[in-house]
Amino acid sequence: MKHLYGKLVAQSAEHPADFVISEAGMSSVGRTLLGESGRAAQGLAVLELAVERSPGSYQAREALAAGCEKLGDMERARKEYREALRLSPQLAKLSAKKLEESPQ
Repeated sequence: MKHLYGKLVAQSAEHPADFVISEAGMSSVGRTLLGESGRAAQGLAVLELAVERSPGSYQAREALAAGCEKLGDMERARKEYREALRLSPQLAKLSAKKLEESPQ
């Protein structure tokens, strides 16, 4: 998945009008895949790429955290929620709520 993403990014640099790879689009695709039977690992990989593409985005971190939570990786989910809250204390309301519910 990561190799394909790298290839698409390279192609988008050559022909930017042909490609729109946005953080919001990647998060949407990742969440959709997480909800499909047998595609959760792919969904999580897309959400990880969204964070890699936009490491300063609290929204990408929250989407990844929710994906980790859905797959049962609560430790990683809390880590991502904490990072989202650090990045945007005023806007990361989901992260604040989740960490309040599960403070470990």
